[in-house]
Amino acid sequence: VFLKGNCFPSELEGNCVFSCDTPTELNPEGIPKVAQCNFRLPLRLICCPGQPSKAANHKLTIDTNKPPISFLTIFPDFVDSSEDDQANVLGFQFLTGSKTTLLASKTSQRYRIQSDQLE
Repeated sequence: VFLKGNCFPSELEGNCVFSCDTPTELNPEGIPKVAQCNFRLPLRLICCPGQPSKAANHKLTIDTNKPPISFLTIFPDFVDSSEDDQANVLGFQFLTGSKTTLLASKTSQRYRIQSDQLE
């Protein structure tokens, strides 16, 4: 799997289907066989860890009824586990050039996603 050009994929999930005909003595034209596999591509295919930003044009705040989950749990390969004080903020640098910051509130049950580009 690879990216073509500077296009941003709409999702990181895929479905692969393989079909073939297997000839037998009784059926020389073959018996159809199908194999299917659902897969999920890694987030690092489209972005890498980046510097979190305090300012952004677009902000989305999500209120929950549960305490925020540490980003160490959700994105273990994007957060340095030695930086426990930074476990509530995370920056992404997408291959398209845009930067996104995720924030988890320490005092309230909120998450914020912010970026200079809406997509």
